[in-house]
Amino acid sequence: MRRATRQELPREAFVNVDQLRSATRIQDEGLRILVLSYGWMTRSHPDPLGENLQRLAGVFALFSRTLGIHGVFWDFASLMQHSAEPDGPRRTDEEEKLFQAGLAASSDFYAHPNTTVLRLTTFPSGYPEKYSDHISTSNSAEYFDRGWCYSEHCWSSLTKSVSKSLDLGHYSGNRTRLYGDNGVL
Repeated sequence: MRRATRQELPREAFVNVDQLRSATRIQDEGLRILVLSYGWMTRSHPDPLGENLQRLAGVFALFSRTLGIHGVFWDFASLMQHSAEPDGPRRTDEEEKLFQAGLAASSDFYAHPNTTVLRLTTFPSGYPEKYSDHISTSNSAEYFDRGWCYSEHCWSSLTKSVSKSLDLGHYSGNRTRLYGDNGVL
């Protein structure tokens, strides 16, 4: 299950601000937005085998089932991308402008006190060996040793309570509540 780029997603994959506003309840602290932080597995595609998507599917379902509709900021699916294929198309000029604007604003999603950051601090079992067909040189650096991941973690720690910056690297899938760094869901 390969994740699609922003350009490949159907219209119904997106939630607009009006939908988020109408889903917001009095007890919510702002719009319901989940922000993902994780290490890309390859240079051209963050999740070529779809394993992180599978790891997150249950978490998304739990948020949806218990709290309702949420927007999700997931860099690969939210920002315009080059093709994951080596000889595939590059971003158009318009897509490049959108990408640069989105990238410049991405730290706001991580740092905003009312977004919930889901940090996937571990990799699927078998990484990077299992990905040898997808990468020429693997990046086997741990989550906190990667520049973007470390920055995203720092931004999300600036203004949030621990309940809004969740470490899913420790999430086992058998609990029903999330608590900060211990990753209990």
